[in-house]
Amino acid sequence: MKKQLFTTFVVVGLVFSLTPAVIARVPQPSQIKTLALAQQQAQNVEFVSQIGDTATAVAVSGTLAYVGVDSRLVILDISNPAQPFTVGQTDPLPASVSSVAVRDYAYIAAGDAGLRVVDISTPANPVEIGSYHAPGEVTFNVVVKGSYAYVSDYNRDMGGGLAIVDISDPTQPSEVGFYHTRYANGVDTAIAGDYAYVLTYGDLRIVDVSNPASPTPVNQWEFTGWGRAIAVQGSYAYIAATDAGLLVVDVSNPMSPVEVGVFDTPGYAFGVTVAGNYAYVDGTVGGLRIVDISNPMFPVEVGFYETSAGISDVAVQGNYVYVSIVNGGLTILWFVPPVVSSIPVAGGSVASPTDNTTYTFSAGTFTDTVVLTHTARFARQTLFGNLVGIGHLFDVTAVYSSTGQPAQPMQPYTITVQYTDTEKGPAIENTLGLYYWDGSQWIKESSSMVDTAANTVTASPNHFSRWAVLGETRRVYLPLVLRGYAP
Repeated sequence: MKKQLFTTFVVVGLVFSLTPAVIARVPQPSQIKTLALAQQQAQNVEFVSQIGDTATAVAVSGTLAYVGVDSRLVILDISNPAQPFTVGQTDPLPASVSSVAVRDYAYIAAGDAGLRVVDISTPANPVEIGSYHAPGEVTFNVVVKGSYAYVSDYNRDMGGGLAIVDISDPTQPSEVGFYHTRYANGVDTAIAGDYAYVLTYGDLRIVDVSNPASPTPVNQWEFTGWGRAIAVQGSYAYIAATDAGLLVVDVSNPMSPVEVGVFDTPGYAFGVTVAGNYAYVDGTVGGLRIVDISNPMFPVEVGFYETSAGISDVAVQGNYVYVSIVNGGLTILWFVPPVVSSIPVAGGSVASPTDNTTYTFSAGTFTDTVVLTHTARFARQTLFGNLVGIGHLFDVTAVYSSTGQPAQPMQPYTITVQYTDTEKGPAIENTLGLYYWDGSQWIKESSSMVDTAANTVTASPNHFSRWAVLGETRRVYLPLVLRGYAP
């Protein structure tokens, strides 16, 4: 988790129109207006929507996003990420929101106002019910696990560190333990198992918190760079270390952490959020970088979203990435890594589980081995005359593995797309078909067929393209002429 800054930009899909919502500094549903978006560079990341003009922190739980907006906590309905809207907000807190953690209640790090607790059981009317603030303490960040909130702070006895706060009674949070760091800061903290990983600007402190009343240091590990944010997943810690980039540290033995990998980010790495096999890293140059960490020793960038402003926080849920920007509000992105596979001359098949698309190639489709790339795109149910998209939009390309030159099939191959009854929406099911974009319009593939019993659309094209499953929304009837009939 982290706090810095960010911007908006988008590759506008030719199939599905974008109508993102923008709301005033404290978002109100009645103030939604349309953004005019310029096409800008991105890789494997789609713009979904944007709301507000400032955001300092974000946490996501279910269909709600909890966003710091100056000194307020604003709750957004994100059940449709393409059209977020405000459902409630707190009265102004004593200081700006710098971090939000949600578990039954919202726990807010509010700078020199300390830790604030907000009852969010009624999202339309969130109310502050408790707080904890040590004298002279400035609260950076909060992480919640079980009955405790772990608060990164500074300025305690001319130093900083980790305060452990009992929140079993959220109306009366009380400190039960404190770990003091040498430096006058406690930049960020991650909790995993019985350990707290306390990041300062200068090093990583690993602290045994199995007894919250007596946090015990087990290791102090120094690293290259200037620590700004940390996330821990499984046996690895991921550190945003400014000019040293993203560091991957094996902490399977807390007594002896070992750096095993590094991703050299453009500019400085200020923040990191980890979800599944990916680390979402942001910094001063290049905006948001998405890094594949499935092999921790060789982290590889698989996506990015270019920005001109800094990111303050990032939350991830499913395929959606929620990015708070101090000078840009909350931006919602969609990320699905492309499926890349080799197809030999003997043929083969490729499947994309994300959008339930399968390709089958028979022998002789290519004259040499090709590398096929399937890229799922963010899709909206949007009308195009008499056609509507049902949520399946994707690109398929191929290059010869030996030369890197573009490849096209020498004979027809098969594309099969599985859809759900919910996805088809207003489309008339037996009119569904696979369409390709020819550069100016959508054209139905002549071999396209729909099986309404199996919920599949199948086609056998002889070219690669951008594809979409579209359907008609109304039937067209010719005038009926009856001979000898007089009204």
